[in-house]
Amino acid sequence: MLKHHQDGRISSLASIRSTIRYPSEEIKEESKATYVIIASMAPTFDITDWQLFVYVLFSLFMLFSAWQGWLHGLGRSALMLAGVPIGYFIGKVLGFIILDLYRNLIPYPEPILIELTNLIFGVLVYFLFVAGAIFLFKSTRKQPTLKKKLISGIGGVLFGLCNGIVVFIVVAILIRVIGILNLAIPPAPGSLEHRQKQDVYLPEHVARSDKFVVNLYRALYHPPIEHWVKQGDPVPEARYELLMHLRILSVREDLRDAFLQLEQVQTLLQEPEIASVLEESTLPAQLQQGRFHDVMRHPDLRELYQKPTSAELLNRMQWGELTRSIIETSDLSNHPDL
Repeated sequence: MLKHHQDGRISSLASIRSTIRYPSEEIKEESKATYVIIASMAPTFDITDWQLFVYVLFSLFMLFSAWQGWLHGLGRSALMLAGVPIGYFIGKVLGFIILDLYRNLIPYPEPILIELTNLIFGVLVYFLFVAGAIFLFKSTRKQPTLKKKLISGIGGVLFGLCNGIVVFIVVAILIRVIGILNLAIPPAPGSLEHRQKQDVYLPEHVARSDKFVVNLYRALYHPPIEHWVKQGDPVPEARYELLMHLRILSVREDLRDAFLQLEQVQTLLQEPEIASVLEESTLPAQLQQGRFHDVMRHPDLRELYQKPTSAELLNRMQWGELTRSIIETSDLSNHPDL
C-alpha cells in the first residue's frame, strides 16, 4: 500500500510538473519567435554602411580642421603640427624623467609604466607647443594686411588638414582599443552558453550590430579604410594582437586553461624566484579567472618586475606567440573580427 501510495504520488507529481513545464516552454518558444521577428525588422547596417558613416564623419571633421587652420593661421597651425612628432620623440627619449613621479600613482608593472609615462610626457610637450604657438604667432584675423591674411589663412588650412588627420588617427587608435575590449567573443563549442545562443537565430546584420564603438572599430579596420588607418598608426601591430588575445582568454575558460598548461608557461611559473612570490599570492587565482587587468595591477607582479632575474624571464617570454598558438588551433581561428 505504501509503495502504491508513493508511486501514485510520484506519478501525480510528474503530471503536475509536465502541466507546469509545457506552458513555460511554449511561452519561451513564443518569446524566441517574437524576438527573431522584431530583430528581423531592425535596420540592415552592415560594414559598408558603417564605412559610409565613417567617410561622412571624416569629411565633416576635415572641413572643421580646415576652418580651424584658417582661424589659427600658418604659424600657429605649423607649430601645433610640429608638436606631434617632437612630443612623441621627446616622450620616448626623456619619459624616464617623470617615471619616479608616477611609479606610485600608476599601479602597473615597469614595462607598462614606462609606456604610459612616455605617452604622458609626450602629451605635455605637445601642449607646450600649442601654448607656444598661441603666444608666438598671430591668428589670421589679426594679420595687418589682406595679403598676409590670405597667406596665413591658406597656409593654416593646409596645416590644419594635416592636424585633422593626426587627430583622426589618434581617435582611430582609441576606437580600436575600446572596440577590442568590447568585442563579443563566441562561447566555447558545447558549453551551456553556446547551446543557449543556438536557440535564437538572428539575421547576420542584427547579430553584428551590437555596440556603436564595435561597429566603428569594424568599419575602420576593414578594407579599404584599414590600410590607410594602419599606415598612420605608430603603435606596433603586435600590441593590438596581444590585447585581442588577452580579451579572448579573459572570456574563454577553455583557451585560458590550455594557455596556462603550455610547457613554457608552466616552466616560468616554476622558476624559484617567481614561485616563491606566487606561493601565497592571489595572482594565480586571478590569472585562472581571466582577470588580466587585476593581474597587471597586482602588487606581486610589480614586485617580480623589480627583481632583475624574474624581470628578465618575464620580458624574454614571447607572450604574443604563445597566445597565438592557442587561438590559431581553436574554433576562433577564422573568426572575421578576431
